[in-house]
Amino acid sequence: MAFDKKEKRTARSVLNELVERTNSNTQRLRVLEQRTESSDSRINSIEKDFIELTKNLKAMVKDTESRIAVEDDRVVQIENTVKEIVTHVKRLATSADVRGLQELIDIYNPLKSNFMTRDEVEQLIQEKLTNK
Repeated sequence: MAFDKKEKRTARSVLNELVERTNSNTQRLRVLEQRTESSDSRINSIEKDFIELTKNLKAMVKDTESRIAVEDDRVVQIENTVKEIVTHVKRLATSADVRGLQELIDIYNPLKSNFMTRDEVEQLIQEKLTNK
């Protein structure tokens, strides 16, 4: 046989080495399993957070859309009110109209005008006829 003294191994030493390797591999597998479980836990937590954030975002978008709809309605109401105001303003008298009315009022104002009564007119006519 071509074994040296160093290479001579007993069944017990081979068995001990196999047990040590198995224990080492088992320990490595446990560490890997723990890491995997930890990663799975983190991923699940992230997924739950993502789902919750998505729900919150959808609710915020829906709320924002409803607020925008309300504001759109308000803008339409304001536009209609402005149109009504413009229509009413167009019906208002202009300064020229007011001046014309003022002139007519001044003409027909009995306190400022020199109107003659019927009797005064008849008397004036009589005077003119007799003076001729």
